[in-house]
Parts: sequence; structure tokens; C-alpha cells
Amino acid sequence: MIEKRLEILYDHYKDTFLKIQDKEKKRNYLFFVIIGFLGFLILQFIYSIALPKVVNQIDILGFTFSLREIPIPVIISLTWTFFSMLVIRYYQIVVHIEKQYNYLHELERELSKYLDNSHLISRESSGYLTNQYSCFRHWIWIFYTAIYPTIIVLAIFLSFTLEWAVQSIPMYHKIYDTVLGIIAIKTMFLYIFDNWFRK
Repeated sequence: MIEKRLEILYDHYKDTFLKIQDKEKKRNYLFFVIIGFLGFLILQFIYSIALPKVVNQIDILGFTFSLREIPIPVIISLTWTFFSMLVIRYYQIVVHIEKQYNYLHELERELSKYLDNSHLISRESSGYLTNQYSCFRHWIWIFYTAIYPTIIVLAIFLSFTLEWAVQSIPMYHKIYDTVLGIIAIKTMFLYIFDNWFRK
């Protein structure tokens, strides 16, 4: 009976860890996509007149769009839409990963009760949380939970400033884009608040 329980727990542990790894790959991919979208957004304001001449068409999710036929304000609003959706999805995945790691730690503690060596299965809990590389781990944690979001927020405010300075963009586009930017900022702020003040 104990062996069966141990087998079930260990299978569940492995399955949980594989799911976390899959989510981490998605998170890492979205990290770079968000930076790319924000960079593209800023480039649109700086080089908006030349953009359709440089890039004739763009492929998004299997659809090909001719940039010469789409007005610049529409392209900018589409970029803001995708950007804010990606930010929300990124932080959903980040929160899910953190919750799953807490659950994985519980599984490791439970598994350790059945083994002679209580530290045998501790890859993600006590094995990870040792003093080795602690300075580096803290730096990475600060980067992802404070520095990266701060850079993104500053880039969003730069985008707001650049967009509102362009006279040819209609007011309703500016308002729509600003609301989407604020949604992205609020998403990041809520994550930072939970990480820094509620732990």
C-alpha cells in the first residue's frame, strides 16, 4: 500500500514538473515577444512615415497583411492590442508557474516522508534554495520582478508621449491605445505588488 502511494505521488510529481517546464518555455518565449512588440511599437512612432516603404507585408498567425493598405493608426492600435494581451498572458503564466512550484515543494516534502534520505527528492525545494548561487538567484528575481517591469512601464510611457505628439493619429485611436497601455501597466503593477508586499 505504501509503495503504491509512493508510486502515485512520484508519477504526479514528475507530471507536475513536466507541466511547469512547458509553462516556463511559453513564459520565456513571451518574454522576448513582448520586448519585440514594444520595440516595434516605438519604431512605428519614430519611423511611421517610412514603415510601409521598408516593410511591405507582415505575417501574423498565418495571415499576410499588406502594410501599404492599412493606415498607420490602425497598425499602431493593433500592435497595442497584441502587446497588452501578451502582457496579461505572460503574467498569467508567471503566476501559474509560481503556484505550481509551491505545490511541487509540497509534493517533495510528502515524498521525502517515505524515503530513508529526506533530501533525496529536493531538486526544486531545499535543493534549489541552498546558499549556492544565492546572490545570482536574488539578482535574477529582482530583475524579473522589478527591473524588467520598470523598463517596460517606462517604454510604455515613452510610447504614450510619442503617440500623443503625432497630430495625424485620430483622438479615438490615442485614447484606445492609452487604455490598453494602462491595462498592461496595471497588470504588471499588481504582479509586482503581490511579489514585493504580500510575500
